[in-house]
Amino acid sequence: MIELDPKSTALVLIDLQKGILGNTLTPTTAHELLARGQALAERFRAAKATVVLVNVAFSADGGDVLRQRVDQAPAVPAGGFPAARQAYEHGYELLIVKDVTTSTVAEGHDMSMKHILPRLGRLVESGDILTRSKAA
Repeated sequence: MIELDPKSTALVLIDLQKGILGNTLTPTTAHELLARGQALAERFRAAKATVVLVNVAFSADGGDVLRQRVDQAPAVPAGGFPAARQAYEHGYELLIVKDVTTSTVAEGHDMSMKHILPRLGRLVESGDILTRSKAA
């Protein structure tokens, strides 16, 4: 288990929006990805840790925006973190949750998981993460 301090930890969920989740995704389906992301967000909120949702641009009418509660973002560089690489470049320690990542192309996802993301942070499973409450 990886125990995280909610005072210095944020869950950053990137691109959980209809424009992305409407695609055929692999190895994790959109349904699985959203369910796992929501479960992690609930665990982080219960521990009073910050939850941030980063989205790409939306359609002009905002029709592709998911309607879900998002906490106030922590102090991060302008524009948030459109990619793990930017968070790494700003000196953040990254835990990349493998079972809450996916792609439209299996080969690209596999290459990222094997060769790129391990250079930026530690790859973990969502079940490995334990957040402790602020009272602890």
